[in-house]
Amino acid sequence: QLPFSSDAVLENQLFQVCLGAGFEADFQSWRQALKSEVVYSFFHHTIPAFEKLGQVFLSDEMNQLYSVQAPQVQIESKG
Repeated sequence: QLPFSSDAVLENQLFQVCLGAGFEADFQSWRQALKSEVVYSFFHHTIPAFEKLGQVFLSDEMNQLYSVQAPQVQIESKG
């Protein structure tokens, strides 16, 4: 393979992961800001889906988003 050739199958897989993650279907894409309740899912499901297809580089801002969102636990006692 030439170093500048594209992989249509991989590009389609990436496109499908993008759509599934809520990104817009366009050449440049964005998604709305993550709500606190989906941060865990984004980092533990969406990012690994991208990592299966290639290298993923997260900005410092993205890494901070994950470290800021502390888990919330609610315990109810009956009895």
